[in-house]
Amino acid sequence: MMPHLAVFGVSFSALAFEVLLARLFAISQWHHLSFMVISIALFGFAASGTVLSLIGPTRPSEPAGDLRPAKFAVPSLLCSASIIAAFLGLARLPLDYYRLVLEPVQLVYLLAVYLMLILPFFIAGWIVALAYIANPQRPGPIYFASMTGSALGALAPVALVAAVGELAIVGFAALVPLAAALSGVPAVFSRKSAAQRRSWSGAAFILGWGLVCGTGVWLLTPAAESRLPIKSSEYKLLSHVLQYPDTRAVESLSGIRGRIERVRSPHLRFAPGLSLKYTDSLPSAEALFIDRDQPFFLYDLQSAEGSGFARFTLSFSGYDLVGVPRQALLIMGSGGLAVACARAAEARNIRIVQPDPHLADLVGRHYGLEVVRDSPRALLARTEDAFDVIHIESWGASLPGADALYQDHLLTVDGLKQCLLRLTPQGALVVSRKLMLPPSAALRLWSTVRKALLECGQAEPERCIAMLRNWDTFTLLATRGPIQSPQRVLEFARRLNFDVVYLNGAEPSDANRFNVFDSPYHFDEIQRLEKAIREGTPEEFFSGYLLDVEPRTDLQPFSGSFLKWNRIGDLYRSLGGRPHTLFLAGEIVVAIVFVQALAVAGALLLIPAVAVAKKAGAAGSSEMVYFLGIGAGFIFAELLFIYAGTFFLGDPVVSLAVVLTVLLVSSGAGGLWAQRFGSIGIRPALLAAAAALLLAAATLWGLSDRLLALPEIWRYAALSLSVMIPGFAMGVPFPLGMRFLLQGPLDRSLAWAVNGCASVLASIAAAQIAISAGLQWILCAALLGYALAFWGSRGKTGKPTHEPRSGLRFKPSVPNLKPKKLEGEESE
Repeated sequence: MMPHLAVFGVSFSALAFEVLLARLFAISQWHHLSFMVISIALFGFAASGTVLSLIGPTRPSEPAGDLRPAKFAVPSLLCSASIIAAFLGLARLPLDYYRLVLEPVQLVYLLAVYLMLILPFFIAGWIVALAYIANPQRPGPIYFASMTGSALGALAPVALVAAVGELAIVGFAALVPLAAALSGVPAVFSRKSAAQRRSWSGAAFILGWGLVCGTGVWLLTPAAESRLPIKSSEYKLLSHVLQYPDTRAVESLSGIRGRIERVRSPHLRFAPGLSLKYTDSLPSAEALFIDRDQPFFLYDLQSAEGSGFARFTLSFSGYDLVGVPRQALLIMGSGGLAVACARAAEARNIRIVQPDPHLADLVGRHYGLEVVRDSPRALLARTEDAFDVIHIESWGASLPGADALYQDHLLTVDGLKQCLLRLTPQGALVVSRKLMLPPSAALRLWSTVRKALLECGQAEPERCIAMLRNWDTFTLLATRGPIQSPQRVLEFARRLNFDVVYLNGAEPSDANRFNVFDSPYHFDEIQRLEKAIREGTPEEFFSGYLLDVEPRTDLQPFSGSFLKWNRIGDLYRSLGGRPHTLFLAGEIVVAIVFVQALAVAGALLLIPAVAVAKKAGAAGSSEMVYFLGIGAGFIFAELLFIYAGTFFLGDPVVSLAVVLTVLLVSSGAGGLWAQRFGSIGIRPALLAAAAALLLAAATLWGLSDRLLALPEIWRYAALSLSVMIPGFAMGVPFPLGMRFLLQGPLDRSLAWAVNGCASVLASIAAAQIAISAGLQWILCAALLGYALAFWGSRGKTGKPTHEPRSGLRFKPSVPNLKPKKLEGEESE
């Protein structure tokens, strides 16, 4: 049981630490740096296989390994110690991603972070690979222990972070492998050596165990939180706000969806899109910062200033068009202005939808309003109510491009169509966003709303859209039918000194009248797009434009991504030839990490390949192609389900936890069940995995509207079931390949490295595929991976490396009656 306990423990801790690192990078840096965490974790596993292939047994006839507890106890202890050391090092290094181009020392910091963080995953991968080598007859139970431990490790931060905080999870992750290490204490004392050496090694082991255990327990206490605060980038908005006089954070709430910090200051004011015609005071406000950026403001609407200022903002144009709304639905990812607008319009019934339970509770208590804790898309699919105003307010990250990888199903054609269908005949959809140059977000939103109106059956969509701007924000209005009084919108703009970006019947002179640019860029580009649509050549406009501004769908839900790789040179020049500006784009981050990962993967595989070529008995290239294919196929499928889960559950981190837990447990069960099969089952297992994956994806997307309308608990159940069935089938090929395609420890070590490298590259490539092509192509990539594995298994009947099996039983081997002298035993 020692190998299984050790594998379970380190797999649990590795996944818990990986999920936690993603949260820590989201707080201290930015969300898109979670790709670096993925590459670090999987490369650690791959590197362990590479090292084992270089230093381990080389011939199939050599012993596969022993099961002595000491062989797993010491690495388990080192895994725990490395988790603590990696976190402490990360907390001390002044790494700031956005300074890489400006400060060369940041490259040193980045390399140091990689080396520190890769160590826990390297040791965890070492233990798992060692267990496979030591158990060539029964890889299924090892696979089950690894997958089950990983699943529970992915789930642990979800369950615990709200109760104990991020820092305590580090301590918890470090403590779990110590149980396996403790069970190996007797073996450490009995290792081969003289009695005095046994005593010293045992004492050193106990001392190290006690030190690591004590540090892990200390990390669980509040004292550790005060001594080791999580530092954040100075480019995050909270870093700026806390420099104001008399400003302080008064509350901090941690959850798997994000950390919310409540800030009070006499200087906080928030009124995006405010007209310069407004001359009175603004109401004071508290700010809720989500992962130290993207603030949500809570206004003091009971003060003398009240909500009157909202009547002078761009966002109020929709309320002004409607009149007094009976029902208003407010969808706010960040900001908070929508509440002030609805109160200023004297809306009779205000409903807010917010999936984050902490944020929903704070907003509901502050305003005394109804807050629905659910995904906006799920609410729109489920409700039968009609709204006079649906106000979408999401200002995005404080730095442009930082939310390029954010999966947003609300600003897609499908999402905006659902909003339009929930409007009353006189109702208005209001969407407020930041204004950017070159024109991008405004241009895409206009084309997306237009397409959504067409799908709603509107023959003249251009007459249903209006867009106004000031110098840094814009607001789009859309109605289900033609705007009945466009003159009212125009009068609102002229009265408050706003410029018209788009309005049927407006004059070009209204486009650049008050907030003057060198040219009315946004007005001109939308006019060019409208002309191309009338002439039937919108594809030519989209393909020739500097940025990608085509409408997004639910299969490509990245509304903040605008980069075109074939125009990156033109974009670079248009931004003034400053390299650091390109680093603001999340797509660039993915590309850099992928190139880096490709170079490291090449080194990890090339070095052992050269060494293996000189050794007898090594597996051929087709076996390595097999493990390359199933590694890539599994990760592509995993990320496809995570993207789908974000659509159904409304949050990427919740989806990550649910999908990983279900997928790893079910695939572990599949690996355990694989013990019943012989080598003849390899190719059918690959076909079953591909077929189950294809069927699950078709079911999820084919029934997406019906599933989205289900209550939350049933959406969890439907997603889990859709993941469980292909997950079980996808868990079978790996242990079968370990049993029948590989003939010795060297093969297993190299296969472990190949599988890990394939997982790294696939995890990073999946993000770029999703952004550039769509989620359906991730499914194609997964199927291609299994097809590659099918090709690699051609003609491989395989033989067990030890005794053949029937079912779960092994044929007994003939015992060697000659007694063996134990290691470390002195001759008489």
